[in-house]
This record gives sequence, C-alpha cells and structure tokens, in this order.
Amino acid sequence: MIRSRLVRTCLALLFLGLLAVSFYLYQRFPVILKQQATQTLREYGVNDIQFKGLQLSRSQLRIDKLRLLGAYEGFAFDATLSSLEVRYDWHMLFSRRVQSVTLSGLDLAVEQKTIGPDTDPIILNVKRLLQDSIAQLPTQALQIRQWHLDYRPQGGPMRSAKGHLLVAGQVDLQFEAAVAGGEFTVALRTGQHPTAMTMEIALRKGETEVSMLSAQLQPAGDDEWEWQLHGQLQHTPFLVWLRQLAQETDLASDSSSFKTLMLAGSSEFTAQVRHPNALSIPMAPGWAALQPLAATVHIVNTIRELHYPGTIEDVAGKLDTTAVCRGSQCQLTVEPFQLSGSLQTDQLSLPEELQRWLHWKETVPVHWESREPVKMTASDNGKWNGVLHNTSVVLGDANTQIRLEALHLDAILITSEQLQWGSAFSTTIQTRLRKQLLPPFKLAIKQQGNIDQNSFSMDIQDSAASVKMDAAGMLNLVTGSGGGRLSVRSPDLPYFAATVITPLGKLGILPSGMEILSGSLELDTLFKRTDAERSNWTQQSHLALHGLSGRVDEYPFEKLALVANWSGMKRWKTVQPIEFSLEKLDLGFEVHNMVASISLPKATAITTPSVRLETFSAGMFGGQLFLPEPALWDFGAPINTLTLRAQQWQLSDVVALQQDEDIQASGTLEGELPVTVDDGRIVIKKGYLRALPPGGSIRYIRNDASRALGEKSPEVALALDLLSDFKYQVLSAAVDLDKEGKLLLGLSLAGNNPAQYEGRPINFNINLEQNLDPLLQSLRLSDTLVKKIENRLQ
Repeated sequence: MIRSRLVRTCLALLFLGLLAVSFYLYQRFPVILKQQATQTLREYGVNDIQFKGLQLSRSQLRIDKLRLLGAYEGFAFDATLSSLEVRYDWHMLFSRRVQSVTLSGLDLAVEQKTIGPDTDPIILNVKRLLQDSIAQLPTQALQIRQWHLDYRPQGGPMRSAKGHLLVAGQVDLQFEAAVAGGEFTVALRTGQHPTAMTMEIALRKGETEVSMLSAQLQPAGDDEWEWQLHGQLQHTPFLVWLRQLAQETDLASDSSSFKTLMLAGSSEFTAQVRHPNALSIPMAPGWAALQPLAATVHIVNTIRELHYPGTIEDVAGKLDTTAVCRGSQCQLTVEPFQLSGSLQTDQLSLPEELQRWLHWKETVPVHWESREPVKMTASDNGKWNGVLHNTSVVLGDANTQIRLEALHLDAILITSEQLQWGSAFSTTIQTRLRKQLLPPFKLAIKQQGNIDQNSFSMDIQDSAASVKMDAAGMLNLVTGSGGGRLSVRSPDLPYFAATVITPLGKLGILPSGMEILSGSLELDTLFKRTDAERSNWTQQSHLALHGLSGRVDEYPFEKLALVANWSGMKRWKTVQPIEFSLEKLDLGFEVHNMVASISLPKATAITTPSVRLETFSAGMFGGQLFLPEPALWDFGAPINTLTLRAQQWQLSDVVALQQDEDIQASGTLEGELPVTVDDGRIVIKKGYLRALPPGGSIRYIRNDASRALGEKSPEVALALDLLSDFKYQVLSAAVDLDKEGKLLLGLSLAGNNPAQYEGRPINFNINLEQNLDPLLQSLRLSDTLVKKIENRLQ
C-alpha cells in the first residue's frame, strides 16, 4: 500500500511538473522562439525580430506578421512577412524540413549603405543553382502570393518591384517594376525536374511594347549549358524611355543633342551562348568574362529615320550584324549594307562663299554603301583587327559631288604592352564640281607605330599618271615633334592642266584662260617641327619647271623654265636666287630670251611677297631691255618703281607697232624707261629714247587720213613732206605715260630730206599725244597684265 501510494504520489508530482513546465513553455514560447530565431538569424545580419499573432499546433505554425530588421554586407533591410503559415510533420522536423511555407505577402525594403571593395569573381554553378538549391530548401513547397521590394542604391533614387513566387519541385517567379514611366515584367520558370529554365523580360510604356527578351537555358552535354535568346526593340519608344530615365537619374542631362535625337525603326536579335557549368564572373568587365563562352549573336537593325541635331539627318538603312566569340577571340561582321542621309554642311567647315558657290544649302546628301562584309576581330592578347573593303561614300548631289570609290581600310591595334596601331587606307576619288567632271585620283595612306614614334606615308596620283604626290614622315604624338618630306611630280603637265587646271579655271577656283601645251614640274619639300605649335614648323622646298609652253589669256609663251629653293611656312625666304627663263613671249610684239634672277632675302609673307629683282633682261625690238641694277618689288604695296634700260633697239621694229601706217625706218636706239606700277596701271615718267650715231632714215608714205590732215594744216603737210624720205643724224624722244593710258612723246629730229628744200639741214620738234589703250589692246598688250600677275600671286 505504501509502495503504490508512493508511486501514485510520484506520478502525480511528475504530471503536475509536466503540467507546470508545459504551462510555462506555453506562456513563454514566443519569448523563447524569438530568442532562438534571433540567435540563428544573427549570422545573416538580423538584429531584431518582431512578430505577433503566433499560433502553434501539432501540424502547423501560423504568424500573423513577422518583421525582420538588420544589415548584411553593406545593405540595410527591413522585411515584413504577412500571414506566414508553416505546415510540417513531426517526423520531418527531425530532418529539419517542413511540408510547405506560405506567405500572403512579403514587403522588403533594402538600402545600400556602403560599396564594398571586393573585386573577387563570382563563381556561379548553374546545376547547383537550378537543382541543388531547390532540393536543399527546407520545405517541399514555398509560396509567396504577393511580394513587394523597395531598393535604394547609395546616392540614387528609390526603385520598386512586385510579383509572386512559387517553388514546388519547380520555380515560377514573376515580378513587375516601374522605371522612368515604363513597366518591366519578368517571368522565370523551370521544368518539373529543373534541368532547364525559361525567362521572359518585357518593357512596356502604356499600350506600347518597347522591348522584349526571351531566354531558354538547357543542358548541352555533360558539363555545359546553352542559352537560346531572342529579343526585339522599338527605337522610338525606347528613346523616349531613355530620355525620361536620364532625366530621373541625372544622366546626360546637359546633352541637348540627346534630348532632340530622333530615331525610328526596330532591332531584332537572336543569340546562342554556351558555357561550362561552373562559370566564373569577374567583377571588372574584360576578356576574362568572355573566355569561358562560345557565343553567336545576330542583330538586325532597321533604321527608318535618324536625326542627330547639328550633324546628320534623314538617315535610313539596314544593318545586319553577327558577333561570334570563341574562347579568347571575337569577330564582329556587318553584312553588305547601304545607308543614306543628309549631312549638316557646317560639319564640313567650308567657307560660306564656297558653300554658296557649290550651291550647297544647310544639308548635303550623303550615301554609304559597303559591297563586302565589314569585319572586326579582337583577342585577349590585346590585338584588334578591322577590315573595310569595296566600300563607297558619296557626298553631294547631281550638281556637285565627291565620290570615294573602291574604299579599302585595314587597321590593327595592339594594347598588350605599349599601345601600337597601324592602318592602310586606299580609295579612288571622283569629283564633279558644278557639273564639271574632274579626273579620278587614287589616294593611298599608310600609318604604323606607337604614340612616341608613328610613321606615315601618302600617295596621290591621277588615273593617267600625269601628276603624282607622295609624302612620308615620322610624328611623336606626345611632344608633337616630327618631320618628313613631300614630293610632287608632273611629267605630263598638259594633261593635268587640261583635266584639272582648266576646269577649275572655268569655275573660278583657279585663274582662267590658262592653257599648257608642254612641260613638266617637280616639287620637293622637307618639313620639320619641334612641338605641336604650328608656328614652330620649318620647311625647305625645291621647285623646278621645265619646258613649259602654252598661253595665259591671249598671250602665248614658249619654253619657260624656273628653279626655286626657299624655306619658311607662312613667310618665305629664298636659299638662293630664283632662276627664271623664257624663250619666247608674244605680247603683240615678240619678247625673247627673257632671263631673270629673283630673291627673297628676308622672310616675307607669301600672299604679298617683297622680292628683290637681282637681274632681268629680255630681247625685244632687235635689241635688249634690261635692269641695270637690282630693284625691290613689294606686291603688298600700292606703288612699285623700277628703271629699265633699252639697248640696241631697232627703229624699224619699234615703228612696226603702228600696224595701220606705212612707215619704213632704220637706226638703232637706246634709252631709259622709269616704270611705275600704280594700282595696276603702268606709268612712265621722264623716260627717253635716242638714236645712236650715225643716225638713220624715216620714210612715211601718206594714206588718206594723213592727206586729209595735211590739207587742213600747212605745218602738218610740211612735216609729212619731210618725213617722206628723211635722213636724220639726231633722234630723241621724251616718253611720258600717265595712269589713264595717255602717251606723250616729245620727238626731236635733226637731219634733211634730199628731195625737199635742196636737202638743207632741218631741225623740228613734234609733240604727239595718243591714248595707248586701244593701240595696246589691238597689239594684245594691256596694263592689266601686270595686275593679273599680281592678283595670281595673292
């Protein structure tokens, strides 16, 4: 009895103890649960847990609201879980798994506090992410009926998203986010056995679909995965969305061009990307991210209309582009294409006068056509290659047009150690100026080197090889120093002049009225500079003209030769006197064997040079006209003066200038002619001519005009009678020519006429006044010739 009573007493005490413990646990369970949960979640940065409405039964746990606050790896978070329901089986709890977790709502606010310096790559295991992460969930099913996320990056605006999540052997995730007036929607799903995944991303703005991307991920072999991607983009709404995004994030807010850029069209792309299961993603972009990938991306851009303010307008065309990456090498290929549009004429930096002359308005048409694929390759050793072949670029309209045909460009860039690059460019330039067609020119440019030492060469020649220009040199892009040479050769100047100089003369670009029948040209220039300042450039040049014959306006010339050596850029100085010779010049009377030596002893502006005439001589009127001593001639001054001396002139050749008069004369003249060029007019002051002993004769045969003049004036009749056969011992003439072209001759004669007045000696003076302009024009000589020469030097 005592033993049974003791047993009953112990059982009663145990029951009361269990009852007391149970009551205590029931009363203290929320506190205990909170303490245990806080301790467990502390390693994830949770520092506070708040909940209410706890309900616990043998098969489920319900919490009306659970709030988690904390910070993790530079992010502060505040998560509120609504209507949390956990279903479990007591047997499963021993393996730390539950049957299901359901949330009616999840509100998560995340704010970035600091940016971590960690640059280690992210190791992504795709199989583990798709399969193991689901298998390792402590629940057979997870459902969040509605979740909402607010995220604020450091220094940025708040971003929000919402959606739902279901994990039950597979994943079904959807969320929506509003960004800059556009609605992003994302849908991600895996299969029943998650070895594949599909994803769809769309951006809409109102009822308009702006862009769409669909992706499928599936296994490709034992340890590889493959993505199949497809996307579309509508240019105009996407550009509108970008503007609003830039405004909200203060990106490109200063760019008026971006705000007014107009682009209409669409883009469509497909891609296949294969990579290993364990994928290392570096934090910094570069080749390391591409090496594990084998990708093919095909993009088709259809441009209906493109306007870039102040640069180009009305661009339309289609670009079909394929990018292929295999390990450490990528190649970009643009299939043959055509692009047409209009270029703002201001971008060409042409003078307004030339724009008006070309009849180009605010825009000029431009057309770009590539008949072969454009290719660019790059590899992880820092080597880039670009190829552009069989391309044409046309600038202008049917009236004025510049065409670059058969354009080829090969370029290479090496960035591994020291930056190096090289390029080879060639094309044929066809030009039409105001419907005047110029001959085609071939242009070739090569360049290679680095920033410290870069070599270049250039060759230009016309299709007939009548002119060729080549240049070569070195350049330091850091200091701006460098040097080189320029060579121009024209073995067939007549062809070059007929096809280039003459058309440009007709258009007013070069002097008109020039015709070249024979001759050749050579020009060599050595140039050097010590820095980037243009004023520090130096150059030495050599020019040679050989056997040049032709005409300028109505004045033919034969066998002109010139040799010049000078230095300087804007201001020239001769190294040695310029040697000039001309075998024959027809000015209405013949000038032959012209020889001159000219120097620029001091550096002078080439636009208005100041030259020194060292020597000058020319054969005319059976004798010579020469410069007795050196003289200065300043093309920038309004007035220039020099004195020329006549020697051994034959009077017969001088009087032959009077083409309408029958005059025969003999005798030899000498004299001095002080010549002044004043505003383009030739002026002679106090010049003279005189006959050398023993004199000569003058025989003048009257015509109708002179007979009529003699009938009116006995003095004129007497002079005409004497000049019908006058033998003179003295002949002198004072010569004055004013700016209006009026010639004053004070002629003094001393001699006799054997048939008149018994041959007695007679002295008489004749003052003649004549406007020379009609006479000189009839002889094809005018004082505007000097002015034309001056204008062509300016």
